Amino acid sequence: MLTASNSQCCELAALLVGGMAVHVSKHPHASHLCFTAGEWLAFKGGVHKNDFDNLG
Repeated sequence: MLTASNSQCCELAALLVGGMAVHVSKHPHASHLCFTAGEWLAFKGGVHKNDFDNLG
């Protein structure tokens, strides 16, 4: 599991079947999101291409 030490923390866990589970620790009672390996690779590709820079 990966985690950061700031107030806007996302926890990541690799799934045994491939893919990734994501949980926002800021909301401890919320459920996690699961992504297939293909979805996770597409997301990471979008991050590297700055596809999400204009969302905020």
